[in-house]
Amino acid sequence: PTDSPVTDSNKIHPTNLGVLGRVYQSAEICNVPEVLQDPDYTDWCGGVTRSLLAIPIIRQGRVLGVITIEASTPGAFTVDHEYLLAQIAQQAAVALTNATLYQQIETHFREQSLLYQASTQIAASYESKAVALAVVDSIAVALSADGAHISRWDPVSRTLISQAAIQDGKPINGPSHAMITINDVPALATCLEERKTLQWSLKDAPSAADHRYLAEFRQAGALLAVPLIVGDQTLGLIEVFNYAERSFNENAIRSAQTIAIQAAIALENTDLFRRIRESHNLLMAVLNSTQEGMLMVDTQGKIVLANHQLEKLTRLSVDELIGSNLSEEKLHMADHLGYQSDELANILTTLRSRQPLQWGISTFEVEHPSRRTLQRSEAPVHDASDQLIGWLVVLRDISEERELSQTREQLTEMIVHDLRSPLTTILGSLKLLEKAQTGDEVSPVVKQALSISSRSVQQMLGLVNSLLDIAKLESGELTLSLQSLSLDVLCEELVEAYIHEANEGGIILNLNLVDGLPKITADEEKLRRVLANLLDNALKFTPAGGHVDLDVESEGEEVIITVADTGPGVPEEFRERIFKRFDQVPGIAGRRRGTGLGLAFSKLAVAAHGGRIWVEDNPGGGSAFRIQLPLHP
Repeated sequence: PTDSPVTDSNKIHPTNLGVLGRVYQSAEICNVPEVLQDPDYTDWCGGVTRSLLAIPIIRQGRVLGVITIEASTPGAFTVDHEYLLAQIAQQAAVALTNATLYQQIETHFREQSLLYQASTQIAASYESKAVALAVVDSIAVALSADGAHISRWDPVSRTLISQAAIQDGKPINGPSHAMITINDVPALATCLEERKTLQWSLKDAPSAADHRYLAEFRQAGALLAVPLIVGDQTLGLIEVFNYAERSFNENAIRSAQTIAIQAAIALENTDLFRRIRESHNLLMAVLNSTQEGMLMVDTQGKIVLANHQLEKLTRLSVDELIGSNLSEEKLHMADHLGYQSDELANILTTLRSRQPLQWGISTFEVEHPSRRTLQRSEAPVHDASDQLIGWLVVLRDISEERELSQTREQLTEMIVHDLRSPLTTILGSLKLLEKAQTGDEVSPVVKQALSISSRSVQQMLGLVNSLLDIAKLESGELTLSLQSLSLDVLCEELVEAYIHEANEGGIILNLNLVDGLPKITADEEKLRRVLANLLDNALKFTPAGGHVDLDVESEGEEVIITVADTGPGVPEEFRERIFKRFDQVPGIAGRRRGTGLGLAFSKLAVAAHGGRIWVEDNPGGGSAFRIQLPLHP
């Protein structure tokens, strides 16, 4: 009959009622010869049934269903019918098991396919908005939901800030979705704070506030909330909702949690990408504001960084350089950076093998677009674990500096040459006047004036000679007058010459010589001037009550001379600069103003002897200037 329950495939029959229920519960065959005598019989055929045979469908001890056949005559079914139907039930059990397994495989495959599509879609961008939209779209499709919403969590203000939402397959925006205070939605607070997935519908909402949120704010009948977790950090949550009431099953929840994991990682990556991009933009803004051209390559020679100043210096487009390799012939990088072709090739080979690189500062000339002098500084780049990750080249246009330096040198040379002759003449004339002034009639004022004039001219002549000697030492034109000399005698003479000045300043001047000090081969006049410069500086900057020590010791084939004082010392950043002409430490005043030439001369003179000079902290306070000289250069 049309009103029979068996005509409705969606009709659910209780497993504890009727003959079917009895067979399902007992898992035994039931042959009813007369249904009118069976109190459990339920009529499904409009009263025509008189006999019934029901066989359970069993697979591996589990009842999967029941097969029932009915007849309009009493006692219609025999043992043979029972056997035949039992065989059919066995085949049905196998078929149902296979169908269930196939359905599970198909469902699992669909889930995996959707998850793969979601993963691909989520990972396709590093923009947070694009990632958020991909997440809600993917999870709505995977769960066959009517909509989805993703929010970022701000634990300080305890608010959820909307990132993206989708409804009926379309992105939505609106002020009502912009921000949520979780204190108003206890279930969402629990989801975030306890880091667990929750679901509720209108009929089983955890609280009235949660019911109101679902009904009025989301206008839905069921909601699944999944937290976005990375490590110990909660980034936000995803809400999946349906208009009708729905209970999300285990498969749906598992899929949602898998997508949430991917989403959390992707959002963390977008945050990292954003911070890196901001840092990169800040770095490039700084680099582009400098006057130096900068270029960095990785260990494979690939150009990873270049600033606009480099483009001005080389006429190479920054956009074309980034991503290119230094070895590309079309770039002619060796010419632009001032390398020989084989020199650049060796650098690239060393970079690829991650071996230590030689680095320093050099200058070279370029002809295009105009003739200029460039200074190239280079250095390896290491990461936080001191692993080599690249090579940095810095170019600076020093054309103007070089021209100024050459002009200054030419002017200095001209002035020196023009001053030396008249100064020598004036000094000779003063000596003649001193000799001519004899007898008691000479006024003391005249004698003092001649003496002062003579000393002043000698100082000026010394300055001129220092400038000349520095120029000759720099050009290699000065020839040393080498001879064997005793350092102990030279040092004793110098101390004796300066002891009066030390006593006047209240300074203790000490000389410390080791026994058996060997003789050295040196230019006595140049070495005397070097040590005189150091002693003069030490006495000039040492306050009253301090001390100056001149120490000489031998180490193998070398001697070490130290002039130490208890003055203000030399700051770290000036310990190289003070050996240049006219460079002095600002803010530190001595008893008298110096010329800024003494240390420049000293460094060149020591280097001409094959030695070196440097300054370091004196353990007792102040500075310690040390000279290392070979016994026989």
